[in-house]
Amino acid sequence: MNRMFRLSSFVFIFLISTPLQAECSKDWAFLYSGPSQYFGQKWQIKPNTPLKVIKSKANWSQVEEFDGVRSWIPKNDLQKKHFCGIVKVPTRGKKTLRSRASEFVPYGSTVKILKFKSSWAQIQYAPDKEVWIPKKRMWVY
Repeated sequence: MNRMFRLSSFVFIFLISTPLQAECSKDWAFLYSGPSQYFGQKWQIKPNTPLKVIKSKANWSQVEEFDGVRSWIPKNDLQKKHFCGIVKVPTRGKKTLRSRASEFVPYGSTVKILKFKSSWAQIQYAPDKEVWIPKKRMWVY
């Protein structure tokens, strides 16, 4: 009996402490003030915008943006195939970790994260533009 109680307590604590899910917007998408298109549109977000899923209801997910604003988005506008982030400060990205040649990545760019290596992240911020930037210069869920 005591063992059963400990096991059920562990499962309960595990379920409560499970982190919220982070996803990215697939394409340009609208955020809504409620879980239906009958609620007003708040604004449109760019592809690869990182969003934290707070809860789900039918075909909708309540999400939180990097600035803490909560909205609703249709589930089919989200994807979790890769990590994504937002550039927090304007920065120079390197073509390779060893190169000195750099390319400017503007503040607020939504990016697809290709891989991490120590304190660096390789990102794609346009269809044909890939660079390495310091992880500390990005906001990622």
